[in-house]
Amino acid sequence: MKVDGKFIRNNHGKGDTISLKGINLGGWLLREGWMDPIGFENTNTEETLDDYVSRQIMIERFGEQTTDEMLDVYQKLYIQESDLDVIKSLGLNFIRVPFYWQEIMDQHGEIKSHGFDQLDWIVKEAKKRKMYVILDLHGAPGGHSDGYLTGGQSGSNMLWTNSTYQQWTENIWKTIASRYKNDPTVLGYDLLNEPVASKDSNLSIIDIYDRLYKAVRNIDANHIILMGAFYNFDFLCNPTDRGWTNVIYQTHHYGADNRENKSIQEKFMKEQLEYLKEYRDKWNIPVYAGEYSFWNHYDLWETWMTSLSKEHIMWSSWTYKNTDCSPINNWGIYVCNENPKPNVRLDAKEEILKKWQMFSSDYYKRNDSLYNTIRKCAIK
Repeated sequence: MKVDGKFIRNNHGKGDTISLKGINLGGWLLREGWMDPIGFENTNTEETLDDYVSRQIMIERFGEQTTDEMLDVYQKLYIQESDLDVIKSLGLNFIRVPFYWQEIMDQHGEIKSHGFDQLDWIVKEAKKRKMYVILDLHGAPGGHSDGYLTGGQSGSNMLWTNSTYQQWTENIWKTIASRYKNDPTVLGYDLLNEPVASKDSNLSIIDIYDRLYKAVRNIDANHIILMGAFYNFDFLCNPTDRGWTNVIYQTHHYGADNRENKSIQEKFMKEQLEYLKEYRDKWNIPVYAGEYSFWNHYDLWETWMTSLSKEHIMWSSWTYKNTDCSPINNWGIYVCNENPKPNVRLDAKEEILKKWQMFSSDYYKRNDSLYNTIRKCAIK
């Protein structure tokens, strides 16, 4: 599968146009706390942790090896073969897999011997179901998203100013490219999720993408590379300006204000669709709606995804699972899990694992309205 102008085609970019429709696996290999059972530290406030702090607390208490073993138990519970069967039943043909850098690399910058257990598993299981996988570095060393929780390390944006973290990030992508360069199940490499450059650095988003692009291309000349137009396309350039080929530009779409106001959400949706089409045509490049939500307005969900598919724009909703119970937020196919989350500072190892047992999809409510809406759009 390769890019051909503003389309994605099979047969090395010479065949049929491929319509790509997918979903994100948020909360699995990078935990954001607000949407998954990462746990908390303070029993008085039950303040949500980020992935980095949670891991650091557990490493201090149990050691790095035991922490990884515990997280392996969590990950095997959180996403199982049955979940991939549900995704396949939706009519979807790819999965975007957000992962944290410490999933692959230890805290000293060395690649873990077992660091690819889950990624290898998801690629293998996706292949069985004739689905593709996007590998999404959702959280880079030191943080790269202006301290947003979504990057795994709240309040930190050190990738842009720390040469060691930059090298570690490059090493991660070199390792990934070496491992999957001959695997057609891997649709592409999503280099950095929602990057926000630091005001303390002269390094731009384009600069860091260029470095990572070159690192990958020196090893893998064939796979698609994805780059985030975040906050918008102003933060990227025409790919020909940098000699980038076989790339897709990704956008995220959340009209987070006035979620219940359908007319505002509809206006936002229409503007975003035209914006995607504008830059797709202007730069002759495929664009990708990698994350979005239209809250509880199911007709807007349907219009959005149907319109994207009609324009051959790939899409993936956020996300598959979410503990949130709000009927307005509408965050996933499986939602609303109110079971107790662990206290990673105080709970014994056995108690943490026991509480995580209650976060397989069996203990969530299936969001049939969203399931049916996505399935309707996917099978068209």
